[in-house]
Amino acid sequence: MTERTETTRGLSEPASIGLRFGAYVIDFFSVGVCFVIFGLAIMIGIPAPTIVSSEETVVEFDEWVDEDGWRHRESVVDVTVTYENGATSTVRQEVSYAVKGNTTRRYELSLPYSSTGDVPFDFQALAAYVFLSLIFLYFPVSEASRFQGTLGKHALGLKVTDYQGNRVGFFRALGRTLGKVVSVGFYVGALAALWSDRRRCWHDSWSKCEVVMR
Repeated sequence: MTERTETTRGLSEPASIGLRFGAYVIDFFSVGVCFVIFGLAIMIGIPAPTIVSSEETVVEFDEWVDEDGWRHRESVVDVTVTYENGATSTVRQEVSYAVKGNTTRRYELSLPYSSTGDVPFDFQALAAYVFLSLIFLYFPVSEASRFQGTLGKHALGLKVTDYQGNRVGFFRALGRTLGKVVSVGFYVGALAALWSDRRRCWHDSWSKCEVVMR
């Protein structure tokens, strides 16, 4: 009752779940198209370091059976890559298997171990990381802008505000986007809008934001 009294008086109508879902669909496809186009541009326009050969060396290996009948196999493997200019780079992989009947559990940890020579810088990977960061920032930047929403929200007449109906700042919008990773990732956080009087998902409540009609 307290939340309803404080947040609904004189404010815009909260966006329906259907419209919010529609906005997500539009954003998914618009961002997806950009992802494919830019991804192809990265692969075509930015050459990856040329690898001449790759060699695996087993450093350690151990095998045993525990009291529950699981057969464990643990190994440490050095994967050495040789580049076109003669430089080498070694990654140490720690791999663990647990096998019981038809069930297999596999765990793997890969860490940079050593390198020799002038290892080529992977500009292709850097460009990919930068592009993924820009995609992530697209959401908070759009919601903190004068449009107060992404392309999908703007197309369907929605906007993101705080509880008082004001435009949110970048850091609050960023917090909402980070919360969305957990909220939408576990589904129930997104479904929380079904029983919220202002149709707020978890990430809306955590950041004290809401999605309303323009």
